[in-house]
Amino acid sequence: MVDEDGFPYVTATVYLEDYNYEPGEVTIKNYSENEGILDVLIEHDIVSRPKMFYPTGHVLVPVCDLFLKTDGNN
Repeated sequence: MVDEDGFPYVTATVYLEDYNYEPGEVTIKNYSENEGILDVLIEHDIVSRPKMFYPTGHVLVPVCDLFLKTDGNN
């Protein structure tokens, strides 16, 4: 995610190497410094409510549909 000047300020997603992503799915980093970001993304219609939670061994990572279209640069 970037601010209004285009500077990155938070990474909202996490890539799970062993998860088989469907088109349009994202996994949200809703832990550590990002705790609570899932609620913000849902509230602003950026992602769906979690379809499932994928276990990583340390945390359960929410799997959501991405509503926001990007240009691939953010």
